Amino acid sequence: MIGEVKAAESTLEAILSEKNPFSRLRAMNVLDHMDESAREAVTRIAKVGDPVSIGAYGENYIGNVISKAAADLGVTQKKKRRKK
Repeated sequence: MIGEVKAAESTLEAILSEKNPFSRLRAMNVLDHMDESAREAVTRIAKVGDPVSIGAYGENYIGNVISKAAADLGVTQKKKRRKK
């Protein structure tokens, strides 16, 4: 997939729906390191919302990586809900 950004984005986004948290974390880290190339994917993921409402993406660390990637790209992330 070297040089095939769209294919990489869709594959990495699909991995984020898997049960294995390590696979999801690695996929999000790759998207983060892709910087501007992954802007569309990071924007879609960030718009899902905060770690509480993200579901499959919801582990705190993965949520933090999503927030970092979005912030690095200047993507507005959905406001975080507070746990009650």
